[in-house]
Amino acid sequence: EEALGPMPAGQSIILAPVRSVEPLPSPTKIPSGPPILPSPVPNFPGCGSCASEENVQNLTNEKAEFPLTANGIVVGSVSIPEGFGDSTLDFVVVTGVPREESVTLGGIVVDIQVIDSFGFPITDFSDNPIEVCIEKPKGEDTKDICLGFFNEQTNQWECEDNCLSEQSSTLCGETDHLTSFALLLDGTGGAGGGSGCSTSTVSFIFVWLSIALIAAAIIIISIAVVAIETKYQLYR
Repeated sequence: EEALGPMPAGQSIILAPVRSVEPLPSPTKIPSGPPILPSPVPNFPGCGSCASEENVQNLTNEKAEFPLTANGIVVGSVSIPEGFGDSTLDFVVVTGVPREESVTLGGIVVDIQVIDSFGFPITDFSDNPIEVCIEKPKGEDTKDICLGFFNEQTNQWECEDNCLSEQSSTLCGETDHLTSFALLLDGTGGAGGGSGCSTSTVSFIFVWLSIALIAAAIIIISIAVVAIETKYQLYR
């Protein structure tokens, strides 16, 4: 083999890369600064005289209840379960909401969001539901009222909790998600254990009565079998 001669002066060896190397992607940037808070509740039709008030509270890992206020007057409350430390509760209370032909609201709408430390909304509360209490409308029969929420996919108000509890001057229900809430006066609810709660109560009683009847039948059959067997043994 022919040996390579000395490299001429002033020249260098250029090594071609084995393969092209793609540049590494830049690391994901975590949002910094204050949390991204929601904007106030949008205007409702004919809501020129409505008043709104926004409130922001820092959460801890302890369960906490916060009053819903409008013009300095408490019109309800929201209870956040434990385990949401370093998060922010943001709610907007709108009062004086007029009634529409398609749906009858109680006059108070509450928009609630919980924002984590990175500025993202927390949407799932299925393990620890949130309790929302809203002031009862004056002069209204509460037996059909339910806690309603605004379905952003259908743009319709729907019942979230049909079985409300009365606490002082408010009606309280539970939810496992957050959006805008209001009392629906023409819902299928049952404040204080009314019609909205009766279905589950009747079903519960029916189940226990059925179990009791089955147990009684088994006992009677067992006693009859023992009696027949005893009588048979005596006459053998």
